[in-house]
Order: sequence, then structure tokens, then C-alpha cells
Amino acid sequence: MGMIKGICKNCSAEFSFKQGKKTECPSCGRVYPVKKKANRFDVASGEETKQGLSEQEILSGIEKGEFLETDLAASVYTPWMEIKYLIPPKRPAVKESKAYIAGYVLFMFSLLINIILICIVHLQQEKIEILTR
Repeated sequence: MGMIKGICKNCSAEFSFKQGKKTECPSCGRVYPVKKKANRFDVASGEETKQGLSEQEILSGIEKGEFLETDLAASVYTPWMEIKYLIPPKRPAVKESKAYIAGYVLFMFSLLINIILICIVHLQQEKIEILTR
């Protein structure tokens, strides 16, 4: 992932850092060990700040429209940053559907047919070479 804009919780200075890397505020020197996973977060939505929310409460708030993914959130280990960077969305597990399996079977069948056709063409070329000698 690229650079993320953060806002220091001590001095409110804006700075950029790489996600997942320990970072330090260039203005005041506060260190943020952003690799650590927090259990509770503070969320600043509009002019209101809610403190001590769990990840599930934030995701539920996004679904209900209480928060936007672009609202700011922070934990004890991170500076203020957009929620979408602090709590990445969960991706649903991919289930193998009947259509997926049917597509796979058709692919394997067409691969087999192509191999057989290549063998036939090769044998025909061999036959032509023998006849033209």
C-alpha cells in the first residue's frame, strides 16, 4: 500500500507515512507503532468525537451511515487517519459455486480436446513427410 496521510494526536501536524510501518511525527517526534492492533478506537465524525469504539461498532456505524470511510479515526498506536486505512473492509470468502465448478470442468475438457487435436496435427505432418520422401 502507498503513503497515508496522518494527523498527529499531540500537535495536530499533518504528515504522510507507509501503512504498517512504525512512524514518527516530524513536528513533535511522537512515535506511533502502527503495526500493533488496537481493540478500541476514537472516531471523529463531523464535529463529534466518539471514544472507545470497537472495530465492529465502527463497521456497523459505517453500514448505518453514522460514519463515513473518510472520517478520521485513531487508536493508541496510530495517528488520526481515515477509517478506510485504519480498518480495512473485510472481504467475503469466495465460495465455489456450481457455475465455478462447471467452468473448471469445461476448461479441462477444452484443454484435453486441444491436446488431442495437436497430436492429430503432428501425426498428419509425420504422414505427409513420409509420403513426400
